[in-house]
Amino acid sequence: PVAGLALAATLKYGFKILPGIFIGHFLVNIDAPVMELFSAPFSSLLLFTVLAISSTLSAAISRLLITRFAEYPAPMISETNILKIFLLGGPVGTVLPAAISILVLHQSDMITNANLLSSFTLWWLKDSLGVLLILPLLLVLFDEPARLSQYRKWIVTLPVITAFLLTVWLFKNSADNETGRLNALLKVQLKSTALELQKELNSNINITQYMRDNLFEDDTLSIAKFRRFAQSALSIHPDILAIAWTPRIKHKERDLYEKKIRDQTGFDFQITELHEKGEVIPAAQRAEYFPVTYMEPYSGNESALGFDEASQSDRKSALSTARDTNRPTITEKLSLVVDDEDRTGLISFMPVYQNGAAL
Repeated sequence: PVAGLALAATLKYGFKILPGIFIGHFLVNIDAPVMELFSAPFSSLLLFTVLAISSTLSAAISRLLITRFAEYPAPMISETNILKIFLLGGPVGTVLPAAISILVLHQSDMITNANLLSSFTLWWLKDSLGVLLILPLLLVLFDEPARLSQYRKWIVTLPVITAFLLTVWLFKNSADNETGRLNALLKVQLKSTALELQKELNSNINITQYMRDNLFEDDTLSIAKFRRFAQSALSIHPDILAIAWTPRIKHKERDLYEKKIRDQTGFDFQITELHEKGEVIPAAQRAEYFPVTYMEPYSGNESALGFDEASQSDRKSALSTARDTNRPTITEKLSLVVDDEDRTGLISFMPVYQNGAAL
C-alpha cells in the first residue's frame, strides 16, 4: 500500500510532497533506527538512497501520466477516466521505477541473474497492487465526496475489492508454491545429507573394524601399539573426536586391573562414573565394568580415562547389543565425557572377542 499512499499524496498536494515521500521511503528501506544511519557503510546508504529515489520517481511518473491522460483532477464521473487512473497509476507508472530498483539491487549482488525477471515481476506487482488497493479509496475521500453519487462510489470501490481479493489469492498461491518448492528442496537436501552422513559413519566404522582386526593379531595390546593405530586412524578421519579401548572387567578383577594400568601407563587410573551432579567419582560396585582404558588423543580427555561406559543406560544398551550381535552399534545422541567442554555426539562400539568370549 505504500505506493498507493505516495501517489495519492502526490495527486492531492503536488510535487512539493515528493521530498517527504523520499524521506519516508528511505527510512522504510533502511529498516533501522535513525541513529544507526551514522554508522552504516557508505555503500549501504547509497543503495538506500537510490531505492528511495526510485520509489519517489514512481509517484512522480504516475502523477504526470494521470494528469496528462486521465483529465485529473476532474471529478471521477467517467468510467474511462477511472480506468485510466487505475492503469496509469498502477501497472504503467510503476514499470520504470521497479526496473530501476531491481537493476540497483542486481548491481549490488543482492539479486542473481537467474532471479532477475521474477524479482522485477514481484516488485512491479507489489507496487501496482498497492496503487490499485489504496488509491481509489483515497481519491473518493479527496475528490469532493458530495459530488459523487452512490453509484459512482461503487464504481470506485468495486475494483478495490476485486484487487484485494486478487492480492489475497496471488499471495496464497505464491506462498503455497514457495512452500512446496522449499519442502521439495528440503527433502532433497535432507536425503543428500543423510546419505553423506551414512557414508561417513560407514567409513568411521570401517576404520574401527580395521583396528580390531589388526590390533589383536597376537591377542595382546599395549598402549604404544594402540596409540600408533589410533593416531593413524584419526589423521585420516578428523571428524572422529577420539578412539578408546574399553575392555570388560569383572568386579573381582577390578583392584588388580586398576593397579596394572597405573603401573603400565603412569596415570592415576581408577574405574569411575558420573555422579548425579555431574562430578566424576569412583564407580559403584557391580558385576562388571567397561572402563575407558586407552584413549587417543589423551590430552583434553583426561576425565574420560577409567570412565565405565556401562554406568549409563544408553551406553550400556549399545555395548550389550554390540557384544551379543558381533556388530558395531551406534548410540543415540548423548553427552560426551571426552573433554572439558559440554559436547554431544555419537559413540560407536566395536566388539572384540577372544576364544569365543567377550573381552
